[in-house]
Amino acid sequence: MSKQNRRCSAFTLIELMVVVGIIAVLISVLIPVIASVRGKAYDANTKNWVQQLTGAIERYQSDFRAYPGPIPDSLIFNNAVDGSDFGGPGGGFAVGVPSTVQGFDTTPGNLYTNITGSENLVLGLLGGLRATGTVGALQLVYDPSIVGLGPMSLNPASPKRGTAYLDATDLSWRQGTNGKTGAFADGTGPANDTLIPEFVDKYPGAEMPILYLRARRGVPTNATPTITSNSVMTNQPNPTPAAPRGTYDLSQIVGYTATSIGEGKKIKANEYQNSANPFPSHGLRTVRTDSATTNPPPATKTFVYPFDGYAYFESPQMPNTARNKDSFILISAGADRTYGTRDDIVSFGTVGE
Repeated sequence: MSKQNRRCSAFTLIELMVVVGIIAVLISVLIPVIASVRGKAYDANTKNWVQQLTGAIERYQSDFRAYPGPIPDSLIFNNAVDGSDFGGPGGGFAVGVPSTVQGFDTTPGNLYTNITGSENLVLGLLGGLRATGTVGALQLVYDPSIVGLGPMSLNPASPKRGTAYLDATDLSWRQGTNGKTGAFADGTGPANDTLIPEFVDKYPGAEMPILYLRARRGVPTNATPTITSNSVMTNQPNPTPAAPRGTYDLSQIVGYTATSIGEGKKIKANEYQNSANPFPSHGLRTVRTDSATTNPPPATKTFVYPFDGYAYFESPQMPNTARNKDSFILISAGADRTYGTRDDIVSFGTVGE
């Protein structure tokens, strides 16, 4: 073969640059496509997970004629309680594991005051509580080593264990300073919860707690709602509030929504409207009865985004009435990792509609 033919068979510098440019263009096109496909898969997995949780909750309700959660709503995220509120006079609430079990964090911390609705859901569906003492003077114990074994009767005279309603997967377990804990934390900081775990959603590397709100049943419609007295959502964790509670109470979720958790939040500053909270913050951390999810809002209403708790939980078809009245609600923060936005994955349908 001649020297001329050998020269013609090789790429010139210009040809190489063209090929590299084409490859770069293809990569720039494919990366967003791959990210989009991956994101849709995370959304689909989380929707399926919310459906599985919904099914487990409904099975529990069918068995016990109540929605899961052994801790009364009046004791959820309530800084005015102590051990006697959980176990009765002479009773208490503590953390403990058998002497043969090691590796768990058993530091009580804020166990009395900061239990969330999501933690209560885990205790109801998977177990984690046991009781000693006598009825009226219970010594209630959170035992992390029995989470997943099934809920136990809290009657110490008949400590029967039921079957767990789900496998103990997708929980907020992590290794903390004092051992394995369910207290949620990510790269942005900790939630304001306890060391009881909660269910998390299906966004790998950026998982967040799935919020659980259990409705108060039989709440009458209030035609003149106020922040402290309405039929949708109030923020009154005290056991004996001055005004009637709403169907849902902010105290069940504010241990998450009023914190910085959520790595990789995708919401933009220009999307914030009439929010009292600095960017980037979650919605669902305030209750204002003039809030709306539609923009422009109806007369006498204000569009707030991320959504305020009242507008988010109010039925679009029935003013002054809560969604899923007499039932429950589950919420994942969705792809934008921000609670209270339109992409939230919920058990009631579509946010804002």
